[in-house]
Amino acid sequence: MGKVKIKEMSWHSIYLTIKFEGEEVNDFDYYVTDLKNDYNLGKADNNQLVINIVNINDTKTIR
Repeated sequence: MGKVKIKEMSWHSIYLTIKFEGEEVNDFDYYVTDLKNDYNLGKADNNQLVINIVNINDTKTIR
C-alpha cells in the first residue's frame, strides 16, 4: 500500500478543497469525523476532495 499525503488545502465559502499526492490517492475512501460519527466522503477525484462542510452527506455542520 502506498502513501497518500495532503499537498494543499484551501477554503472558499463553505467548501474545503483538499489536494493529495501519491500513486493510489483515488483508490481510497476518505472519511471525516465529529468524534461521534464518521462520514464517508467517498473517493478522491483527480487527486482532490471538495467537501461542503455545512452539509456532509445530508448531515449537520462538522464541529
